[in-house]
Parts: sequence; structure tokens; C-alpha cells
Amino acid sequence: NLEKIQRKRFEIWNIYYDLLKKNKNINISKSFNKKNHNAHMFYITTKSKKERDQLKKFLLSKNIFCNEHYNCLHLSKYYRQNYNLKTEYNNALKFEKTLLRLPIHYSLIKKDIRFVVKTIQEFYSE
Repeated sequence: NLEKIQRKRFEIWNIYYDLLKKNKNINISKSFNKKNHNAHMFYITTKSKKERDQLKKFLLSKNIFCNEHYNCLHLSKYYRQNYNLKTEYNNALKFEKTLLRLPIHYSLIKKDIRFVVKTIQEFYSE
């Protein structure tokens, strides 16, 4: 049932948000609220690519599967071959380097989400 799946995704998203919103080491998008997204993903951003990559490696070592999400289209071969725009896309570059998606699938339970958050906190306490 689509409504059941959607409710579950919002539940997971809200737990992540509530547990991570006060973490000063990461950023959570301020533009999200319950009315303007569908909870299909939960992402954080770090201060640098190096930090994001280290966090990802640490999470993976604990069997927490996370991933980058964003690749700059203006750096793609297709874009460079078909468009002669010399525009800098600073926000796109920043998100490509620092964005990390956390697990948000239907089978997650509160214990799993708390483990992900605890592991992120552990990373930053080292």
C-alpha cells in the first residue's frame, strides 16, 4: 500500500531529523518540512569531501550502507560537448563533494535508525 510506505518513510525521516538536528558537525537541509518533500531520502552534508568520504567509510565499516547522491551535470562529458557555458555552479560543486544519503528503506526499524545516528556521533567523537 503506497500510503503505508509513505507513512513509514516519513516516520524514518522524522526520527533521523529529530536525532541529528542538533549535531553541529553536519548540516541538514533547512528547506525541508513535512509539507514540501516526500521523504524519499535523508541526507546530511559535511564540511568537506575528505570528511564525507571518511564518514562514509566509517559507516560502511559498521555495515551501514550510505551513498553520495549528486554528480554535477555541468562537469559531465555530454554537457561539456553540447554547451559552451562557463558558469560556476558553486552550490552544485559543494553538494557533490559533501552530501551523504543515509539509509531510508521500508524495512528500517527505530533501533536501526538510532544505530546509524549513534555511529555518526561516534565518528565525530573520535
